[in-house]
Amino acid sequence: DVALYVKSRSFTEKRYCTATSGLIKMLGWKEHISYDKGLEKTIHWFKSNSDYWTK
Repeated sequence: DVALYVKSRSFTEKRYCTATSGLIKMLGWKEHISYDKGLEKTIHWFKSNSDYWTK
């Protein structure tokens, strides 16, 4: 199984964590861009497209 269902949590919890290793293995996913390069490209996109995300 890919998903593990757990008892409902309290709304006072501020963080949830998802374990993705099983899904990554099942899909055979591999990164094409490093974390640092992806972050750099994301920051560049936000700076270049401020009209899009400030509406």
